Amino acid sequence: MAIHPVFLVSFVSLLARRGDLVSTSVLDDTVLTPQTRTTSAGIRRRTPFSPLFSQLSQKQIAENIQASYLEPLLDQAGLNIKRDNIVVDNLSDLGFSNNVFRVEVNNHNDNHQQSKKKILVAKIFSDLAKKRVDPNQNFMGEVDELLHNECLGPKVLAHTPDALLMEYIDGHVLTESIIFDPHNGLSICSAVGDALGRMHSLQGVHTDTDVQCTNNNMLWHALDVMLSSIDEKFQLSTPSGDTWTLAKLQDTIGICRDRLEGLKAPCVPVGHGDFKLSNVMMTGATNEIRFIDFELTGTHYRGYDLAKFFRSSTQSTSPDIRARHQKAMWESYHRRTGDGIDLSASSLAEAVSQLEWEAQLLEPMTWLEAAAFFLSMATLDDPSQKEKWNGLAQSRLLSFETMNANVKT
Repeated sequence: MAIHPVFLVSFVSLLARRGDLVSTSVLDDTVLTPQTRTTSAGIRRRTPFSPLFSQLSQKQIAENIQASYLEPLLDQAGLNIKRDNIVVDNLSDLGFSNNVFRVEVNNHNDNHQQSKKKILVAKIFSDLAKKRVDPNQNFMGEVDELLHNECLGPKVLAHTPDALLMEYIDGHVLTESIIFDPHNGLSICSAVGDALGRMHSLQGVHTDTDVQCTNNNMLWHALDVMLSSIDEKFQLSTPSGDTWTLAKLQDTIGICRDRLEGLKAPCVPVGHGDFKLSNVMMTGATNEIRFIDFELTGTHYRGYDLAKFFRSSTQSTSPDIRARHQKAMWESYHRRTGDGIDLSASSLAEAVSQLEWEAQLLEPMTWLEAAAFFLSMATLDDPSQKEKWNGLAQSRLLSFETMNANVKT
């Protein structure tokens, strides 16, 4: 079971505070020797590389994760399962900074002849993820519960400040081959548009949420958190010839923010914030649309979600096909969000044109936000991974440069 290095820093910190759950033979004083420092945002950085990997086996890590995180969650959910009846598999290849686990629990009956198997998902948050969530939430997972109540996300069975336990959605995440399928792609895009429209029509976890992009916007909140964790001396050059530094990144974000606020780009109380294909699922039995991963959900630009869903670094689909499927999604979205207004052909075309403009306006920010994330990971993660993260950041910065040059205001 592969455990993400960034998570391990947070994990060791938690175990140090919860020694009653940890065998001292597994985590001794040499492991808990301070290996991190704290940024201005309270995010723990690795400096230098922790010896944790050489002192803990994967089995030992799994056992302590189960004791420290899973068992309290299972108890809170009313699932008093013996440890021997729990099977944990890592699903963290689905994400970058969190650890996500498939949890199989077998609840044996009294005669031990039959058992009921239940599949769950446990998500354990990194320090970075916990800093980026909507600060207006009363508890971790509050927005997840809101979206489940609207049949838009998985059911939350238990929550702590560090982790969530959720139902397992039997289905598959979307891919470009699915949404651009010549037989079903248009209908799938329409279904996604309707579901996103339902999400964007919600009032948020607080009914008095002020939909003002300048006050509560999750894009700027997340960027502020990530900027505070990026190496102050980082320097990356893109193939275009531009050299990026922290100062240039901060200035560019400020310019983009001024542009969006000046144009009064529309916001919604509940925007997903990371509406990529892999965060949208189709259920196995009914092909209903469900969303996952709500750490960046809150007040947001609606064009950000619209842009990120169709954003592609490969552009493997022809522009005509992409445009048709975008149109199908945005028409469905408008029908859901435009309740009570004129839905004539001319009005629909005008609405789609507006959504297209918003998506084009926000797409550069989807690349810039991703670049900031990877740059923060280059600082927070094991130094041996720095080149990988910088490479990912570099490609996103180049995409930002390309898309930003084409923005029509």
